[in-house]
Amino acid sequence: MRPGPRTVQAMGALCAVAILVPLVPFLEWALVAGIVALAGAVAFERRALRKVRVTHEEPPAFVLSLDEEETVAFRLATDAARPVRLTVRRPWPRLVAQASTTLRGVCRPGETLPLSCTVRGIQRGSARLEGPHVALTFSGWAERIVSVEVKSELTVLPNL
Repeated sequence: MRPGPRTVQAMGALCAVAILVPLVPFLEWALVAGIVALAGAVAFERRALRKVRVTHEEPPAFVLSLDEEETVAFRLATDAARPVRLTVRRPWPRLVAQASTTLRGVCRPGETLPLSCTVRGIQRGSARLEGPHVALTFSGWAERIVSVEVKSELTVLPNL
């Protein structure tokens, strides 16, 4: 778990209020209320994110042509009862030009999120794919990072 983007923004606003407390003493109660509200929002989202499971679907093998851009598609789903915002980082083996690809999307309840990456094979060979790393958040107060296990293989063959 890590703080979400909204938590960082709220902390910045609370720091600005804290700077003003010596000049306007009654702001200390607004500052305390803000800190309590922020802690509650983060705790609530962390608890909700702990229960979410991510499932991953993709073919067992991908075959790419050397020096040609091709699309690699996969699907993610969650068991959450409400929409989840996903930030997906997909690392690639040294056989392709990119070290990784970052994708974003919203996975709604009961649906799968189709994702695709365009990669270009630069070296012949085969390598086991590492699973995507997924950052989940409901409203941006906290993010849970999950590494999804996959058993796929990527092969780059000469373009004939």
